[in-house]
Amino acid sequence: MGFTLGMREEEYRLVPDFWLCTRALEHWLNEKSGEGWSFREFEDGSSITLARDNAHARYRAVARRSRLHKRDFDDETAAFLEARRHEGWEALDAREGVFIFVDREGTARDFTDDVTAATVRRRLPWLMLLKALPWLAFAAVVVISFVRADLFLYMWTSISPLLAVGLLLLWGLIAACCVLARGLAGLRSAPERGEKALFYRWYRSADVWTSVGMFVLFIALVVMSAMNMLPNPWQGAAPAAAEAPLRLEAVYGAEGAFAGEAQEGTFFAPRIARYSEADGAHSLSAELYDCRWEWVVERIYEQERSFFESYGGTEAETETLEALGLGALFFGATRTGDTFVCLRDGARVALFFLSPATDFETVCAALEGEEER
Repeated sequence: MGFTLGMREEEYRLVPDFWLCTRALEHWLNEKSGEGWSFREFEDGSSITLARDNAHARYRAVARRSRLHKRDFDDETAAFLEARRHEGWEALDAREGVFIFVDREGTARDFTDDVTAATVRRRLPWLMLLKALPWLAFAAVVVISFVRADLFLYMWTSISPLLAVGLLLLWGLIAACCVLARGLAGLRSAPERGEKALFYRWYRSADVWTSVGMFVLFIALVVMSAMNMLPNPWQGAAPAAAEAPLRLEAVYGAEGAFAGEAQEGTFFAPRIARYSEADGAHSLSAELYDCRWEWVVERIYEQERSFFESYGGTEAETETLEALGLGALFFGATRTGDTFVCLRDGARVALFFLSPATDFETVCAALEGEEER
């Protein structure tokens, strides 16, 4: 608010995307005109300046923007403005696709505004997507950060990442719904009811609430993780001897005590389990990963195979895999010289550590015998 050349001026800061409330803006301008205020100009951003001159002019506000252009003036708009000029309306200024017309003499012919509603309906879905986009992008970053991690399949043992993604998506939905509510209110509500929504208030700022939402989300996740309030929802059952894909007896011909143990599963591999057998001279330990999707199975298999490939190994050929009914099989050695076997069977990846070392043919024969059994 200020004074200039003896004429009193007032500046009002409109809300971002005030074109949603075009009808309320028109009603407010005419109310202020009745009080002796005249529209002067749009300032930088979305501020509007009024001057006290007791002109008592009549105003119309029309939201119009071309489908293909983001600027306010183009050939189609020029034709629209020319039509209004012939009707006696003077175009004063435009901002965010909202044009302000004035009738100073009270002689202009009235016109039906069939443009504002169509423009708002056309632009509203894109604005909803724009407001939700930061939250969608944030959720995508959380997912990608786990997907690209080398050990992401084993790290996602808590519900925390899923909760974070869910909250981010929810906040994005809320942001989009708030825009939708503003747009529908601007189209359907009485203009005088929308005047309060025209003006900027810090507590109505989308940026403020976005920052608050991110801060609350961060603090909530930190507190819950620190207090171990988020349990692992994918705690599988220990494997039974009957479901073990490879037994000590099949490899070495010796029986050992079987011990199964359930491990913390992950979102991608809900069930992770271990079992072991030993008879003193021989030992077999195994890890089983039951996965949700085929691409997860392939990812785990390739990760384990590439780790032990540096020690040398053999990849089973197609004929061997068909005979065993497996999707993939890798036979190699561990750092201590024992035998390592990694196989992919449907939705399961199985890792075996055999001591003492044995040969590839023996392992294949043992797997074939277990398959027949």
